Amino acid sequence: MPWVTAGDQSLNILEKVRENCKKFENFHLLLGNHEWATITHRSVYKASVNQNLNFEELIKEKFRGKWKFKLEEYTNLFRELPVAVKTANGVFISHSGPPKGIKSIDGIINITKKGYSTNSVLHELLWNRYGDYNKKDVDNFLAAVGCKAMIVGHTPVNGYKLIGNQLIVSSSYSKGRKAYVEIDLEKEIRGGRDLKKMIKYFK
Repeated sequence: MPWVTAGDQSLNILEKVRENCKKFENFHLLLGNHEWATITHRSVYKASVNQNLNFEELIKEKFRGKWKFKLEEYTNLFRELPVAVKTANGVFISHSGPPKGIKSIDGIINITKKGYSTNSVLHELLWNRYGDYNKKDVDNFLAAVGCKAMIVGHTPVNGYKLIGNQLIVSSSYSKGRKAYVEIDLEKEIRGGRDLKKMIKYFK
């Protein structure tokens, strides 16, 4: 969420997301690199703008004297976020990745037990882009966590890009078409190509 610019509706969206996380069992917001940056107090820049400071400025503007309390509240929310979702039909969904060195799904389930600031595996899951890993790394990771394909964001693409069994989807910041995936949880997933058929575009 903290990728905001002044004057936008990001805090309203964040409040609605927070409400939905509490209200619905099947509503899942995943930890991303910007949420990680808020937790760890690391500066993240986009278009040469410090997103952490932007986020704080929005909070100060909206909540004034209570802004530190709200920032702590949001930071605690981010700490509670799952890092990934694994569907019953074998799709792994995360902000980015895959990280190397994962031996089983337990490595993902317990990933934040080593903390956030100096956790290299978590860092890879939130920051890696293709080139930091290759198709073989994707397949090795999927085999370790018991999945057939994975969906990530983070990397700017025009709508989507399929790299082997990894589908990269662009739904916001980057130029080009904006896409999302409607996963049929009843359908057998044998690889990335099956996910490609489920891509939808924002109008």
